[in-house]
Amino acid sequence: MHEVAETLLDAYQAAIYLEPSGDRGNVVARLGHVPDLPADFSAIVGDFFHNVRSALDHLAWQLVLLHGLEPTRKTAFPIHQDAPANGLRVLPGVSDDALTAIDELQPYNWNHGEPGKSHLSPLAVLASLNIIDKHRVPLLGVAVLRDGSWSSAPDQTIQFTRANHRALGSGDEVGTFMVDPPGSPLYDVSLGFALRLVDDSEAAKYAAFDFIDWAMAQVVQYVEYGVLRSLVPLFE
Repeated sequence: MHEVAETLLDAYQAAIYLEPSGDRGNVVARLGHVPDLPADFSAIVGDFFHNVRSALDHLAWQLVLLHGLEPTRKTAFPIHQDAPANGLRVLPGVSDDALTAIDELQPYNWNHGEPGKSHLSPLAVLASLNIIDKHRVPLLGVAVLRDGSWSSAPDQTIQFTRANHRALGSGDEVGTFMVDPPGSPLYDVSLGFALRLVDDSEAAKYAAFDFIDWAMAQVVQYVEYGVLRSLVPLFE
């Protein structure tokens, strides 16, 4: 999936061309033909979040068994953005050590230095995107402008203004270079792109993040280095 994403983003970068705007000598950056996102990309992304979420539920199941109890249909790994009023629970029960570790991993304990940001914790992102994908809208990747670089002569002033497109496709204007003095040449123009979530429903909360580099990578890293390293030793 990462290879598909990188190939797509490279194609976007290679498709950039510059043309005069006819307005005070400004220069418009525009996309030529770019490939469509593969039809199965959304399904793969949704399956990724579902599988990681399911792995946590399997972990909760094993913790219940380790505690000498029998898991039920209600057995699941809890993920809460706000601390539960009646306390954190894993039904029908886990050891005190397991419950303490799970509590420390919860979004409401994720970053005490930034109150109100619990929805951006990796576990909260995992839970939210999994629910959105299953019940509301597919998690589609769209290409957006991420950053850019260019150079000019020392006596030139160049400002770049992004176009209003949230999602970019073939023929779209990416942005405008305002060049002073008008008609001055641009050198080494390089515009970078990122795959991000479609700005729809609750997915809009996460549209500001690079989809591949942040949402997926951060979730995996947190589960591996946070959740598993905290709970797996309990089985030893």
